Amino acid sequence: MSQGSGIPYSTEPPLPPPPPEEAEVFKCPNCGAPIEVTPDSLVVKCRYCGYIEYRNPGYDVFVFPSLSREEITRRFWDRMRTDSDMGKYINKISIDSITNIFVPFYIVNYDAQYFFVGERKETRTRTVNVGGRVVTQTEVRVVKVRDSGSVSGVDAILGRRHIEELGIKELSTQARQLDISVAVHASEYKWKKEVNAVMGFDIEPKEVDAIARDLIAEKLKIWVKHKYRLDRLNVYLCRVNVKDFKAVLVPMYIITYKFRNAIYSIAFSGVDGRQLVAIEPVLTKHLAMYLGGAATATFVASLALPFAFRWGHLIFLSVALMIGAGYLVGRALGGVRFER
Repeated sequence: MSQGSGIPYSTEPPLPPPPPEEAEVFKCPNCGAPIEVTPDSLVVKCRYCGYIEYRNPGYDVFVFPSLSREEITRRFWDRMRTDSDMGKYINKISIDSITNIFVPFYIVNYDAQYFFVGERKETRTRTVNVGGRVVTQTEVRVVKVRDSGSVSGVDAILGRRHIEELGIKELSTQARQLDISVAVHASEYKWKKEVNAVMGFDIEPKEVDAIARDLIAEKLKIWVKHKYRLDRLNVYLCRVNVKDFKAVLVPMYIITYKFRNAIYSIAFSGVDGRQLVAIEPVLTKHLAMYLGGAATATFVASLALPFAFRWGHLIFLSVALMIGAGYLVGRALGGVRFER
């Protein structure tokens, strides 16, 4: 657990969620059409004339410049043509929509100190001479591990509590690697009419310190287990110091396309055009691969089951194989696959 992140137990019923923020209606200064504005709106856009206006939230917000819609479209087609699967069907693909979104993040600089006590299993193999025969013996022992250390780094914390757009997780990974010096203050950024949505921050700057400490402490917990090859973590203490942070908007494009009367999607980074994640169709070769894997797993499970009554540990193997078979069948019948 991280220091300072405990939640006291309470028998009181949880408070109801806050009511949704009501939108106010303003007139577009360009054409006079109504524009709906919520309290967390950073950029408002008139859906009639395309007029865009930045609204100062009371703190500095920086924007990473976005590639144009034309450039992202070119990268989409280049990606499809060079794809080993979809390149064969390029004439059967058509773009359905292109959506340009700006996603809010807090780029956090931090340092942290950690201490832990854990365990890991170590396997040692040795050969011994038993009655003139060389026998290999395997010994598994549990080793206690304890250590402490310090790390520093940069992380990207989402500026909204709930975002369900395709590619957000992958964009978060990229955001913490971006060079903040290329970002432009939002009040000076030249907003284009092609922008579909600019998500505002519903996490305020005053909340960032506490949220970042807990999130970073949990990420470091996973890092510690991986670094020290721990099977179990008995004690974990982590103190995170947030040195500074900046509110930024990172552009992303989502392209939906039609193929064989179905709709699929690809998310691209608006900063450099790299693919974040793609939802693609399951083609004939994928179907054969998934079903073949399911058949193999089922066959192996059927061979293992008769021995499960004599060797109890094989029960777990059999169940795992059947679960794997079910997963592969589900992938085959689901009709889509993910590519990152």
